[in-house]
Amino acid sequence: MLTIWIEREIAPSLKQISQSFPILVLVGPRQVGKTSLIERIFSEYTHVSLDVGSYAEMAETQPEAFLNQFNPPVVIDEIQYAPSFFRYIKTYVDQHRGENGLFILTGS
Repeated sequence: MLTIWIEREIAPSLKQISQSFPILVLVGPRQVGKTSLIERIFSEYTHVSLDVGSYAEMAETQPEAFLNQFNPPVVIDEIQYAPSFFRYIKTYVDQHRGENGLFILTGS
């Protein structure tokens, strides 16, 4: 099967932003290629999708266990499925001041 990839002009900017800030958030409409783009640019990161119900529930109810299992740097896809996790991400970033590229978050 032949896969065609069209380079995105935004790719270098996303990489640069991730090296300058602890969190990068990419949001947009469904099915436009956010996840594919992030997987390609940040292939060295752990990737977890909160489309998987058990992962979303863990992020919501057991945030420390979630981050022990999916240690930063981590891409968290479909972050909108765990809204209370944002508070924990903030606390984590506050405890790791000066570290960039900890979280790449995507959502619709």
